[in-house]
Amino acid sequence: MDPAQLAFQEYMLGGKKKSEAAAVSTPSPAGSKKQSQESASWKKRKKQASPVFKAIQGKLEEWNDVDGQLGAVLESVGNLRFRIWCASRKIRERKRPGGDGRERGGGGGGGGGRERGGGGGENEWESCGPRGGDAHDVLELEDIDLAMNHDLLQHERMIGAARALISSLAQVLDALGRRMNEWMMLDYPADGADSEGLLEKTEQLFVLLSEQLYRKQLLVKQVLDSCHDGLIEEGATFSGDQGGNPRTLARRACSEWNAGDNKGSLAIKDLLRIGSLQL
Repeated sequence: MDPAQLAFQEYMLGGKKKSEAAAVSTPSPAGSKKQSQESASWKKRKKQASPVFKAIQGKLEEWNDVDGQLGAVLESVGNLRFRIWCASRKIRERKRPGGDGRERGGGGGGGGGRERGGGGGENEWESCGPRGGDAHDVLELEDIDLAMNHDLLQHERMIGAARALISSLAQVLDALGRRMNEWMMLDYPADGADSEGLLEKTEQLFVLLSEQLYRKQLLVKQVLDSCHDGLIEEGATFSGDQGGNPRTLARRACSEWNAGDNKGSLAIKDLLRIGSLQL
């Protein structure tokens, strides 16, 4: 073969081999496009998941706020019930036959302490200064009755606030559950790259808060059901429907309100410390 033709043949064969090697080493356009789409989808899910997690943190903060308000309201109910009972007891003692029915400090004749003491004897100062007895001892009967009516009105307002707050607490938990469903529908992270296990932690916290809500709903229900004549009447009977002694139930609700909440509180603080969704 002519040397020129041989050189031309080698040149052509060598170019073909190089083109085949390049074709093998170069990735296919279809594979590159698929990787690009997966990366874009991942970034999109990450961008959508971050505000959802922020919303979950907001609901946890709202839970803490409502829960604290409700605990304070129940404590106020307990204090008011004790004051109402003391005032009603003093009113009964004043009105009891043979009891001290004075308006200020006088006897049955209607005179005050000055009149009873005559011309300025030691009885004139009997109701003055610090005393070891009840504060109602130095009040007139109508003042005690006015104070008790005011406490009853405040008690009614606190009971209404307790109803509203326990309803709000349930609504917060319901909204938290919807946010979690939204997060899970995003399928993020799809390959388990969530090193901190945020979704799993949030699911466990949701279960704890659900148990807390059920327990606190029972406590509030007991307090609400105990609004009966036993608030002011002596010797009132407490049937099963009425729930029992109103003062005892209010004190028990206050003492048991935060019982068993430590684990949930720590989990809430743990999630609130996370500034943003991190991979």
